[in-house]
Amino acid sequence: MTTYLSFPPRHRPDAEHAPDTNWVLVWHITGNPGLITYYHTYMSTLRTLLDSTEDASSHRTRFHIAGRNLLGFEDADHSPPFDATHKPYDLEAQILHIAAAVSAERIPAGPRKGQPFDAVILSGHSVGSYIIVELFHRHQQQSHAALRDLPLRAGVCLFPTISHLPRSDRGRAAVSLMNRFPAVADRVHLLPRALFYLWPAWLLAAFFQRAWGFTAEGAATTARWLQSRDGAHEAAFLGMDELRTITEEKWGEELWEVTEAEAATRDQEPPPKFFFYYAQYDHWVADEVRDEFIRVRAEHASRDGVPAHKRGRTRTYVDETGKLTHEFCAKEGMSEMVAERVKTWIEEIVAN
Repeated sequence: MTTYLSFPPRHRPDAEHAPDTNWVLVWHITGNPGLITYYHTYMSTLRTLLDSTEDASSHRTRFHIAGRNLLGFEDADHSPPFDATHKPYDLEAQILHIAAAVSAERIPAGPRKGQPFDAVILSGHSVGSYIIVELFHRHQQQSHAALRDLPLRAGVCLFPTISHLPRSDRGRAAVSLMNRFPAVADRVHLLPRALFYLWPAWLLAAFFQRAWGFTAEGAATTARWLQSRDGAHEAAFLGMDELRTITEEKWGEELWEVTEAEAATRDQEPPPKFFFYYAQYDHWVADEVRDEFIRVRAEHASRDGVPAHKRGRTRTYVDETGKLTHEFCAKEGMSEMVAERVKTWIEEIVAN
């Protein structure tokens, strides 16, 4: 099973060997289930769109798009199998895993091959958005060695679950199950394997494609995940930890601002630091939580009497079409719509 996806820029010797080329890493962080192949269409579409952005910049800026699985979703990434002694990976382990993976990524070509990137933009879906915000927080606090020298520029948070997850429709249902039937909650991961283990992979994929409206790619990924030894166990364990962890917003207002040092190097308004993109309805995000977050961020951004860099640099958007759902990465035509929006935000980030 694929655990890592990479979409380097097109081979252009003139650009790759230019000493002033600006290399930007766009790293995507998955949701739960943490399988990067769900995002192949999103990432490949974004790659194609950013090719035109590179052309417009005469290739002075080069984008490298990459991402990998969360831990525990590939049976080969851990040994022995999960059991009562060897637990699946919790949210903290996933944060540390992504921090190490992003920090290890290097420029793929040219005279600077093997050197760190000039800028890093993080894209994340669902709990991947929580991981983004937490990485920025730890980077700001200088509390994690792998992040200290990482040139984090911005975070793009898609259908984000960053606070009050138990207040969402699905969150309330999951918490109710955990509280009323704790023994069942601890064993719920056994159900998918019992139901689907004997199905041929092609038939199971066809079922998800027809019954749930998944793309062929999303259906095949779902089938592989559910028939793996430990994939459902990791998803359930991580999901329960998300419900315990993603509650009250815990970051200070300074997280949403840019640093004074960064602002001092710019003649214009500091660039946006975060972009949040919400669905009109999301069963993993409570409407009132989303609306309150948008209200508070707007108030912080419009404060009078403070330096520009002390105003919140967060953009919030709600899908105006009403077509996008939380599972955009597995639904027909949605990955392309999201990639179009993300491309415009990346262009704004690198233009500042």
